[in-house]
Amino acid sequence: MAFNNPFLMHHAAFLNTVAANRTNKEPDDYIDDFFTAMRTYQMEYDAENPIGKLPACFSREYLDIVDSFVILHDPNLNEFEVQVTRKGKKLYFDKGWSTLKSVYDLHFGAWVTFAYVDPKFFTIRLTTKWGVELKYPTHSPPLKHLLDRTGLDSSSSSCDLRPFLNVYVPCRAFVRTYVKQVNKHDIRSGFLTLPWGDFGEHVFNFCRSDLVLVDCLGERYKCKVSSGLDVEGQSICKVSGGWVDLCTVHGVDEGTRVGFCVAEPVSDNVMYVTAYPRMGVQTILSYPLSDGSEVPLYVSQHYFIA
Repeated sequence: MAFNNPFLMHHAAFLNTVAANRTNKEPDDYIDDFFTAMRTYQMEYDAENPIGKLPACFSREYLDIVDSFVILHDPNLNEFEVQVTRKGKKLYFDKGWSTLKSVYDLHFGAWVTFAYVDPKFFTIRLTTKWGVELKYPTHSPPLKHLLDRTGLDSSSSSCDLRPFLNVYVPCRAFVRTYVKQVNKHDIRSGFLTLPWGDFGEHVFNFCRSDLVLVDCLGERYKCKVSSGLDVEGQSICKVSGGWVDLCTVHGVDEGTRVGFCVAEPVSDNVMYVTAYPRMGVQTILSYPLSDGSEVPLYVSQHYFIA
């Protein structure tokens, strides 16, 4: 997954690593929170208006990126497809936006906090006008409100809507996770190797040789999985087939950190994959000399953005 958003890279320069060290959090957690906050916005839900105007600061950054149809995903996995329309340099939630009124009982209006995940996918949380978070409906399976696109203009769409967008699973639903820094053999051989102990034994059902990898957009990559031994005689799992396509689509190469996650139920041979981009942070330190002057020291740190 290429980290190519110039807005994020520009604002990353203001990340204060000294302040991060003064917190009780690990530096990686601090940076995760930093980037989450950068992608989070708040807007009004006017119960009397069938459309919602997105914040101007969001429109300036994402006007040419966000798709014409997006999925809004609440904490209980309920999803709503909403049309995004453009008027000049402004963005609006249009068709489908009014559905939230009846589902969440927003007859007195509300505040919507949304986080941009990708051009087609947003997470949302809602609070009343008085700042109390709403209770999200619980359904099994969760609600899926999709639009009838008959007559809707999708000409401004930045790219085609992916068919499996609504299978996204939030991290809190994962029951088993393994993060690996991809090596040269994983790329050149076309076989991804994963450990059997503490991961594969809880994930793979070797009564079946098929495996589906699902990326962060919900795209599915059909793979084959087999068992074997590494050079040290340790049991491993080998994933081939769609793994190569996933690497090509997301720009995964040697050194990329990739997360492999499994949701309930385990052993269903479906695994969710996220490739974490890297960010460099440069800190300038001063080293005092005996004559009272100082020499600048440049320290570079690299982080994976999850």
